[in-house]
Amino acid sequence: MYLAIISSVLIGFLAKFTDLIVDDGLNINKYIGYSGSVVYGFLLAFLMYSYPALTPLCLAVSISVIMTGKIDAPTHSLAIASMIFFIAFFGLPQVNFLFLVTFLVAGTIDEIGNDYIDKRKKKRYAKIFFQNRLTLEFTVFIISLITGEWILWISMASFDVAYILTGKIK
Repeated sequence: MYLAIISSVLIGFLAKFTDLIVDDGLNINKYIGYSGSVVYGFLLAFLMYSYPALTPLCLAVSISVIMTGKIDAPTHSLAIASMIFFIAFFGLPQVNFLFLVTFLVAGTIDEIGNDYIDKRKKKRYAKIFFQNRLTLEFTVFIISLITGEWILWISMASFDVAYILTGKIK
């Protein structure tokens, strides 16, 4: 499980670091962002292969950001392409379809809610909730509680902590 936590932290760090380079103009060579994208795409595929319980979560997050137009830079497209390439290399474990759909709905709600609060002044609690994309976090926690698959929530929380802390670099 430690490898899943370390991988989740690295994915969260690299995804946000890439955002900072591309979206926020962090003054770092863009090729570092491209390299980071390949690495976090690889790590996503590695997590799905090594920890099959994480497959529906990783796929759902990837699909929800694609469906909501969050893949808006070549670096993030490269991360998705890298993930697909390495899934083809490693193979894709059997996917729990119910969990995939549940996580996909929660992730999509988070992304749509995040866009909504970015465009409008909303109550403080709604802003905190959707800025931190807590629909998926709570959904994963409940699924972990019901199934005993705590690797789901621990990996999600590890990713989120790294992502949020990396955002403080600005």
